Amino acid sequence: MASGSELGSGYSSLGSAAQSQCVLSPAALSEAPANNLILQSSGIVPDAVCSVSSLSPSAHSADAFDSFEFDRTDAARPNAGALMIVQRVTDPCDSPERLAALHGYEILDTPRECDFDELVSLAASICDAPISVMNLIDSHRQWFKAEVGLGISETPLDVSICRHVLLQPGVTVISDLRDDPRMSANPLVPADAGLRFYAGCLLETPEGYGLGTLCILDRQPRQLSTQQKVALATLAKQVMAQLELRRSLKQKSRLLEQKDMLLKEINHRTKNHLQLIIGLIQLQIRQLADPQARAALVDTSR
Repeated sequence: MASGSELGSGYSSLGSAAQSQCVLSPAALSEAPANNLILQSSGIVPDAVCSVSSLSPSAHSADAFDSFEFDRTDAARPNAGALMIVQRVTDPCDSPERLAALHGYEILDTPRECDFDELVSLAASICDAPISVMNLIDSHRQWFKAEVGLGISETPLDVSICRHVLLQPGVTVISDLRDDPRMSANPLVPADAGLRFYAGCLLETPEGYGLGTLCILDRQPRQLSTQQKVALATLAKQVMAQLELRRSLKQKSRLLEQKDMLLKEINHRTKNHLQLIIGLIQLQIRQLADPQARAALVDTSR
């Protein structure tokens, strides 16, 4: 880690009031760890604690930190003289864009379908796993469109393993879940007969949003062969192909319904206009004294 004076050269202090702002230079950021970094201020911003007011996804770019607010109100704290940068992490499960993409497929809470059941069963068979799941991560739950070895249709997000891989395209393998710090609070992992192995392939939309995974689980630590990983990825692509097909069919059905409604509306208005024209012609007939003109209008109104 760079020294306080070196990192201090990357700051630009503004103002001398109770609160001030600073910005890290790209050079300083390049030497800064991504998470929960404590930097010695070396007198440049004494007795100040810096909190990030906004943060971009990249923790090592010059744009990662927009601004810092220094609170000088508690100079007597034990960490006085230190500068703390706190990274605020956004849960991908809560992404409005991702959730909109998920709900756009209109698959949540639909009945089980043979096409998905077969893909999940095939994944369990190829990977020799007792549990296989096609899951979709909603804002507050993990819902199973198809599953083998669980017997349930959904779980709360706090026991979801797949929620942690929504930003990891392709196949993710965790040989022993007990060794992954992200799973330490998951009640399904530390139990004596708990889950030990996880392998999942992200179900990713063409726009790059993770909807959920096609995954397998085991109660014994293990690995997947290269062929099994390829097979799992191929099956996940088939799951997405099925989802895309169903969405396309629903969109086509809606377009046909809209077209049918439009044609009915056009026919209705056309009939109304024709009736109005016939009424006007008949009115003209009654008002005409010339027999030839009356005869011509009668032919027109037929």
